[in-house]
Amino acid sequence: MKKYSPFLVCTALLLVFVALLEMQALHRTGGHFCYPLDDAFIHMSVAKNLAVSHVWGVTNSGWVSTSSSPFYTLVLTLSYIIAGVNIYSPFIISLLGGILVMYALSRELNNNSTLTNQQKILVMIVTMILAVIPSLSLSGMEHTLQISFTLFFVHAAATYIVSDDKKKSFWPVAILAALMVFTRYENVFLVGSVCGILLLRKKIAPAFLIGAVSIVPVVLFGIFFYSKGGFPIPNSVLIKGNTNFKSIAGGQLSLPALSMSLGGILIVACLVAYDRIKRGLYDRDFYLVAIFIITTFFHSVFAQFGWFFRYEAYLIVLAVSQLLKMFLQEFNWKEWRKPATLIFGAFTIIMCSNLVLRVANAQRKTAGAIHNIYDQQYQMGKFVEEYYNGQAIAANDIGAISYFGDIKTLDLWGLANNEVTKARKDNYYNTAFLRELVKKNDVKLIMIYDSWFKPDISEDWVKVARWYLPYNVICGDDMVTFYAPNAAAAGMLKQNLLQYAETYLPKENRVEYYR
Repeated sequence: MKKYSPFLVCTALLLVFVALLEMQALHRTGGHFCYPLDDAFIHMSVAKNLAVSHVWGVTNSGWVSTSSSPFYTLVLTLSYIIAGVNIYSPFIISLLGGILVMYALSRELNNNSTLTNQQKILVMIVTMILAVIPSLSLSGMEHTLQISFTLFFVHAAATYIVSDDKKKSFWPVAILAALMVFTRYENVFLVGSVCGILLLRKKIAPAFLIGAVSIVPVVLFGIFFYSKGGFPIPNSVLIKGNTNFKSIAGGQLSLPALSMSLGGILIVACLVAYDRIKRGLYDRDFYLVAIFIITTFFHSVFAQFGWFFRYEAYLIVLAVSQLLKMFLQEFNWKEWRKPATLIFGAFTIIMCSNLVLRVANAQRKTAGAIHNIYDQQYQMGKFVEEYYNGQAIAANDIGAISYFGDIKTLDLWGLANNEVTKARKDNYYNTAFLRELVKKNDVKLIMIYDSWFKPDISEDWVKVARWYLPYNVICGDDMVTFYAPNAAAAGMLKQNLLQYAETYLPKENRVEYYR
């Protein structure tokens, strides 16, 4: 039982943190359950259609790959098949993912450290807090599962890297790699880092086989969607593609600046790795640090950071847990007064202080983000459910409206529309394109952020009203504008908006009418 006490203690603490954050959120939303991102509702819409209509898309009218996390969508779909379509399943899955993160950390510390139980608990709690696992557990997204699979993969890979046993199978590492990449596409950077190290260790065949196996699910997924008329890469990856490589090559950006919240701990990790190299100590801990450093480089150049603390969370968990474990395991407490030790300690604290600020920001924003989504996207979803079921609706945030409403969603931003994604990729996304797209799909209502579409908003569209958030911490804009596709539809739209605002819209939302 002692062996599992760190896991049990930290899991209990995680549940307490999650409960406290959710209580804050429910207080703000008047008891209505919601998520801090519209993206959660995108997963829910796809899972709902896959479970009910057997179509992978935000509506049942066509197959569209909207997310770089196919595995999570499949898990959510399975939950809907078993328990029926409901708003709570994403939260339960995310929370279970958070618990799985605690188990992965506990397993690593039990099997590959000499720490006491108290020290293990310290490592796990600090990691949980600095990576804002409680907030991610409330997101209804795939990131807690991604983090847990990352830990299982990296720990298994590091053990395989240092093993001299030629009979030791690489297949567990390969299978974990495939599962991890199918959960989040950017985890391919981790696989690449491990395969590169294996090549340097002259484990040539395992390196290539692990790399090949890791991409099998996403390649098959891509081929399938290509056969359905879509893109082999999810629309979200195509639209949100990162161009940082050009900025670095041109000297406009540096790696520490790009890595943002990881910049400080990345520098500390590099110093730790350098010390290991200087001492000729190429052990399992060294390779874990090396994997973090290499992956952070690739993530910084080719992927994204931020947007509710999620994109870089897997790297923060890996770095904090590993570096803190090494510190507690190797630090000579008798030498803590030495100037060199004090200087390095102070330097480490300063370099990692931005992670503490990140935690404070997450604590401040989590309930506020849930409140924002409830006041904006949730209300948009309920509005179309009330007045526009069965109709074609155009919008840029398409999660909640697609989940709550039985509608034909036209995503003007492109995540859930192959035609729009192609227009953006091929540079013919403009006013004329949007006008014809709306007309062709017989759209009855357009709900967009004006700031996202200027100057491409068609003059044919009739501006009827605008909802204002009292404050904004997460939404793409604090103003969502309602357009009728033509003058004939404007009167009915205004009547519907007036009725909804009077009956359902939270009183803190300000409404401005233009007709």
